Amino acid sequence: MDDFIKSPLNYIGGKYKILPQIFDLFPTDVDCFVDLFAGGANVGINSTAKKIILNDNLVHLVDMYETLAKMPKEAILDHIDKKIAKFDLSLTNTEGYNQFREHYNSLRHPLDLLILTFFSFNHQIRFNNSHHFNTPFGKNRSRYNASIKKNLVRFLDALHSKNIEFQKNEFDKFDFSTLTSKDFVYCDPPYLITVGSYNDGKRGFTGWGEAQEKQLLAVLDELNNRNIRFALSNVLTHKGVNNNLLQDWLNKNGFAVYDITNDFTNSNYHTSLHEKEGTREVLITNYNASTKRKHWFNEDGLELVEPDPRWDNPDYEPVEQPRPTDIVYKLDYDNDLRYLKLNTFTVQTFQFESHADRVFGELFKQEGDIKTVSVHSPAKADVIVNNIAMPIKLRNAMFTTGSKGTRLQVHTVITRERAKKFGVNDTDVRAYIDKSRDTHYRLLDANKRK
Repeated sequence: MDDFIKSPLNYIGGKYKILPQIFDLFPTDVDCFVDLFAGGANVGINSTAKKIILNDNLVHLVDMYETLAKMPKEAILDHIDKKIAKFDLSLTNTEGYNQFREHYNSLRHPLDLLILTFFSFNHQIRFNNSHHFNTPFGKNRSRYNASIKKNLVRFLDALHSKNIEFQKNEFDKFDFSTLTSKDFVYCDPPYLITVGSYNDGKRGFTGWGEAQEKQLLAVLDELNNRNIRFALSNVLTHKGVNNNLLQDWLNKNGFAVYDITNDFTNSNYHTSLHEKEGTREVLITNYNASTKRKHWFNEDGLELVEPDPRWDNPDYEPVEQPRPTDIVYKLDYDNDLRYLKLNTFTVQTFQFESHADRVFGELFKQEGDIKTVSVHSPAKADVIVNNIAMPIKLRNAMFTTGSKGTRLQVHTVITRERAKKFGVNDTDVRAYIDKSRDTHYRLLDANKRK
């Protein structure tokens, strides 16, 4: 996930956690990327298209984005620091927050809206019918911290470096006339059959109901008629309720449907999707978004990144080949790129000269399938291992640590016998390798990985 830029806004329904899934399904040959319901802009800001359009009907939100794009980064950070100090904004100062909220509603400085979200309940944006910001204080919950600042800085860097246009249209008022088959429209509307404050129409902006759902589907029909590619995020079922309107439209058109897994942890009041059984979130496209690629194997049965020239057809399709019975998984480390790799695919990246980078650099200079190195404080071996993003049983089979976590041993080749000893489920780990492989290819396509 570190490869994706995260919005500084914790927007309801934000797509940051599922970006790897949906970007794997997006086309890569896009001239203009339209994020029609931009919201927190997690999707649009990560596009590598020649041009990006961020559109939303929440005009104050778009005003904020435009200001962020125009002002120098240092001036933005300075403005934030000064306003926080002036109003003594903190985790506990309710009075200061309420005064600052009145200050924003009176003067409407776009950057002040951003600051309000840092301290508002669940970091959320909500306006009343008079367009006054009215989200209550997030006491003991919300604040401006190092993590938000880091996200903000990366977000600003992208805003300042990419070709981004901002629009403030209702979706059915957006001008699609200039788009061609080389462009792409992503739609993440409010979900008709879920509960969300953005559905109610009580924020002084248009709500969402069946009429809006039908209008959007009509817009997508028109885009399809013009051979303009689109992707629609939505849910087909939720809490025992079916979106029959959407399902009938799918039955009529036969568009592709891809299931998405998610956990909406940024909305812990009202109804959050992860609390309910039977929710089916999907991405719908009017093009074939298959991410299947051909698998190539070396003589050890380990997958290779580069295509074998012996294959006549380079089309992406799975090629089944059994893995040798003695070798199951192999771990390697690229010292130049600082990639920890499993079966040749990157499963972890490390910063230059980080503790883990140095440790694995030392380990993989050694010969043999079992490597050992002493790890001195503060780079404890168990801390390093616990931060390796792979299935825990496989991690246990790969790594062992010494007394007080001062020694790290890595088994770079896991045999079938060792895998069985540690209860490694071949199916689960294969799924993890497939995910790593697909992410690797996506980053290659986006020129983010060598």
